[in-house]
Amino acid sequence: MPKSSHHIVAPLSADLHGQVVGIVESLKQSPDATRQAEDLLGVIMAMTEAGLDFYFISPLRRIGAGTMTLKAAQLGLASTRKGMKMVIAKVLKSLTHDQLLHLAEFIETVTFEPES
Repeated sequence: MPKSSHHIVAPLSADLHGQVVGIVESLKQSPDATRQAEDLLGVIMAMTEAGLDFYFISPLRRIGAGTMTLKAAQLGLASTRKGMKMVIAKVLKSLTHDQLLHLAEFIETVTFEPES
């Protein structure tokens, strides 16, 4: 993804970043990436969770949203995640080895090391 375009960014924990790097490398080295679709699903969902928390739940906490508001938001997001997981799982299972490699390359291009 070109750095000349506008971006939004969500931080990843060191552990999640390690998982992302691990699955990308594993997919790139695999003779059959389709066998790792379930692992990729887990990483994509974890990245999605991190993004949803950063862009939606964290700001609610920062502005002092009440407990009921936070619980309602979290409940709504939980339902959304369930639906997303079903769709993403179905899509990933339909992808070929080469398509999964392209997806891994994309993930690699949008994952950055922290600047010092």
